[in-house]
Amino acid sequence: MLESIKDIDINSSEVQRGGLSIHGALLGAITITVLYIRKHKLSFFKYADALAPGIILGQGIGRVGCDLAHYSY
Repeated sequence: MLESIKDIDINSSEVQRGGLSIHGALLGAITITVLYIRKHKLSFFKYADALAPGIILGQGIGRVGCDLAHYSY
């Protein structure tokens, strides 16, 4: 059991094999959103509340895609 947990932890950070793709996508999206909101002097929290369901939906669709492509195993 412990060996498989170590393997998952080590392999999850292999960026060249797509290990951190969702983290990069979220970081990029948040960065661009914050820059856009600051440029146009909008309320961050108002837009964060509006965008949160899309983030959850995107995460769910991505997980289904990983399961269908057998990346989770």
